[in-house]
Parts: sequence; C-alpha cells; structure tokens
Amino acid sequence: TYVEAVVGEPKLINPLFASVNDVDMDISRLVFSGLMQYSEEQQLVPDLAATYSLSDDKKTYRFNLREDVVWHDGQPFTARDVAFTFELIQDPAVASPLLVGFQGVTITVIDDYTIEFLLAEPFQPFLSSLTVGILPEHIWEDVTPDRLRLAQDNLRPVGTGPFVFHKLAKDDSGFIFRYELQRFESYYETPPYIEFFIFQFFGEYETDLGAIQALRQKKVDGLHFV
Repeated sequence: TYVEAVVGEPKLINPLFASVNDVDMDISRLVFSGLMQYSEEQQLVPDLAATYSLSDDKKTYRFNLREDVVWHDGQPFTARDVAFTFELIQDPAVASPLLVGFQGVTITVIDDYTIEFLLAEPFQPFLSSLTVGILPEHIWEDVTPDRLRLAQDNLRPVGTGPFVFHKLAKDDSGFIFRYELQRFESYYETPPYIEFFIFQFFGEYETDLGAIQALRQKKVDGLHFV
C-alpha cells in the first residue's frame, strides 16, 4: 500500500473535465487509459491502440485497437467506446475544455476494433490529444450531456487503466479526505506492483493537521508537490 498526501480534493474524475484540476488529472491517469500514451522517454506510443496509420494527405488517422482490453466491470472495450468519448467532447452541451482540439474532426467506427479520425486540415500534434482517457459507453450512454458533471460516476469511475476505484471517505462537511484505488488484476499490460494506491487529502500544507506534518509523522508515504 502506498499513501500519498495531497492538498486539494477530487471533484470530477472524468477525462472530459479532469484537465482543469490537478487532483482529478492524477487520479484519472491511474483509472483511465487513452488510445496513446507517453512512454518513460516522453515518446508517444500506442496504449489502447494496437497500431495506427496516417494517410498520405496527413488528414486520416486509422487505429486498430487492442482486443484484450476489458473495463473494470468486466465488459469488453470496443471502438464504440472511443467514438462515444470523442463525440461527447465534441458536444457543446458537455462543455468539455477539450472541445477546441476536436472541432471539425469526423469520427467513423469501421468495426469493433477499428476506428478512423478525419481532420479538416493536417494537424501534427493531433496524436498527443489522443492521450485523453476513454469512457465506457455502457455506463454513460443514458446520462444526458448537460448532466454529465452531476453524475456520481465522476467520483466512482470505471475505466480500463491499471487501478480500479475501491472506496472513498468524506467528513461531515462533505470534504473527501481519503480516496482508495486498488490494482486492476485484469489490466491488459503488466498489473502494478502496488496493490492499493491511496490519496489522503488535506486542506493545507502547513499547521499541525497539514500535509507536511502528516509526512513528518509518517502517517503518509509521500507528498504530492510542494
């Protein structure tokens, strides 16, 4: 078990919104996975994608997806999930901060494990925007776009990433002070060596009840950003 002290609080652990909150982004990256990811050398490499190709005119990206991926609830991952996620991003009613990066992009599902993106104009950094986590269509399809931010699945997310949501704890004021993730044993890559990844949240760094004091007293194993 690894316990990390963090000053802040999770609000929307959802790839469509997480980029505006560092805490949400940290947890989202452990729970969700994208078509692409950055390697340890900071190179863009496939993640949920198995392979991809780019047309000669640099406008059509075709992705062949991995067929060994399941969601944390055991449902199979398919190209429909990918299309669903990016169509939500493109919906103005969702109000995702990622919208601007996908305007004018046409998404076509070829089959269960093949998907295409057609850009209006060549855009070299497009692959880097595909590191955003993919949402499960079967969980989110019945939520209307204008209510996405209010759904409880934003705090109890289901993804395909290396860690699965385990539980959270709130105090009487509603402040989430503890958030627990557990290793996902069916992860398509090598599962993490850490079984439980726990975030302990604090209102501030200093004071007797702050994050730094918790580290000094060895109540936590690490401290997120000073």
